[in-house]
Amino acid sequence: MFRGAAFAKYLPLDPIDFEAREWIPWSGWPVSRDALEPFYHRAQAMGGLGPFEYDGSAWSDLEAPLPGLGSGSLVPSVYQYGPADRFTVALPAELAASPSVSWLHGATVTELEADPNGDRIVAARWAAMSGIGGRVRAARFVLAAGAIENARLLLASRATRGDGWLGQGFMEHPVDASLELSSRDPALAATPGFFGAREARRGIVVGRIGLSAELMRSENLPNASLRLFRETEPVLMRSPGFRSVARRLVPFQALRRRIGDAIRRRSVRPPPGGATRHRVLLDLEQPPHRENRVRLSDQRDRLGQQRAVVDWRWRAGDEAGRQRVREVFARELERAGVGRLLVSRETALDSAIHHHAGTTRMHPDPALGVVDGDQRVHRMENLYVSGASVFPTAGVANPTLTIIALSLRLAGHLCGNT
Repeated sequence: MFRGAAFAKYLPLDPIDFEAREWIPWSGWPVSRDALEPFYHRAQAMGGLGPFEYDGSAWSDLEAPLPGLGSGSLVPSVYQYGPADRFTVALPAELAASPSVSWLHGATVTELEADPNGDRIVAARWAAMSGIGGRVRAARFVLAAGAIENARLLLASRATRGDGWLGQGFMEHPVDASLELSSRDPALAATPGFFGAREARRGIVVGRIGLSAELMRSENLPNASLRLFRETEPVLMRSPGFRSVARRLVPFQALRRRIGDAIRRRSVRPPPGGATRHRVLLDLEQPPHRENRVRLSDQRDRLGQQRAVVDWRWRAGDEAGRQRVREVFARELERAGVGRLLVSRETALDSAIHHHAGTTRMHPDPALGVVDGDQRVHRMENLYVSGASVFPTAGVANPTLTIIALSLRLAGHLCGNT
């Protein structure tokens, strides 16, 4: 939310995310960042965003100055925010008005039906809660139902004839909320500052600090980035005990809020030369693991479909990567004079970010992936998959912009434009 309106957050993957990195298992995309670049630009326009510019220096000004980050090991950039109704109102209305689009509402695809040879889809079976159902025939089919359902439907349809990677390599973007940054950098005392949500001249942005490709290579690091949130109240005020006492001493909520706002206004202004505190969210890349997967349950839903089961764990290698990333960020921030990165309280990783990816991964070799570089299911002539399920690795960026870019690329391929 920004000023009471819903927005979606966008960020492209970094060029290194597309590379085969020897320290990241199963890494390497069959599509390069350069090849995807023109589709990123089109995705940017489709999302109602500003220019395709994510370098932090392009979005810095007097109200949002950049902290000095030193040698270039740490890289400032931004998330861009676009109006959510682009995909909930505007584009659906445009599609509904198109004479070349037919809508089938309230219908759930239950099976992809292959021909006797098993190398071509001839129909998609569907069913509705009312009890009716049917079949849709087409020359080509695109499955775009999310990383869990894409895998579940392919497994239930047995449409890929047992390819080993189907459903495997499920990835999330866990967030570590255990850290705090104490800083005397004047740039981090600015309000709203580079890291606060703000309406810049060319769009709505939020700042972040990423790792340079050179640093990731030299330290064998997974991708990661920091988001900073200026603390506007003392730690004591955030404790349940303090809030309980406050409710007893000041029973009127409006008065409590006025007192709290006064304390926050005072605490947000540090004394001259004093340090500001920033809550830190550390966004983490998780490499693909075959054991992290979507599989079919014996339980069935109301349409008789086998439910999906997600087996996911943050594994020992992932945790080792998180600890290395913490150490490197702390070292580089202190080296640059930005401040001290500290563990404020150890908390469990937040793994419910809903950036599901990887269950129908792209790879030119059928033994190492489910779809090829054109997103066509291996050994199937006319079945394609779209969405983050095709990501071989997920980087650390929100997947939405890359999903749109890959979908536009696939649309061009299906129309014979690529």
